[in-house]
Amino acid sequence: ESQSSSEVEILNIRTDTLVAHDSSQITIRDALRVTGTITGTVTAAQYADLAERYVGDNVYYPGHVMIFGGSEEITQSSESHDSKIAGIVSTQPGFIMNNELENSIELALTGRVPCKVVGPIAKGDLVTSSDIPGVACKVDPTKYAPGCVIGKALEDYDSTSQGVIEVVVGRL
Repeated sequence: ESQSSSEVEILNIRTDTLVAHDSSQITIRDALRVTGTITGTVTAAQYADLAERYVGDNVYYPGHVMIFGGSEEITQSSESHDSKIAGIVSTQPGFIMNNELENSIELALTGRVPCKVVGPIAKGDLVTSSDIPGVACKVDPTKYAPGCVIGKALEDYDSTSQGVIEVVVGRL
């Protein structure tokens, strides 16, 4: 319990009640498990995407564009405008669903994440899988297939070489 501190740090909780009067922050190291309801007025995440864990058929790195398929649940994309698009491998998700799944990959389903791309791409363009494994490109309306869009570009990219830009996943 804190009466006037600007910060409270708790290293080991052995109580049913945690109270911080006039405190602006409570820090709990390691893990906090709550059985019951957490109620708050503001919720914030340091990072920017909602991710879910899926079993991949190989080791993949942040920015890889993934599809449903392969020998496990997901594999990297390798076909342009693939309608089996699943998401982008996350760097540091703000929220992770299915967190206990072992040998899995955190796949960004919505939010902003770095994505491997080839250009040209303009900010706001719809992006999809390219013929380059794990890399996205701008949607070509003549090749569009339902389900092929992974999100929208947040940055311009004007090179035919591979690069990385931020993409908002799930925004159509």
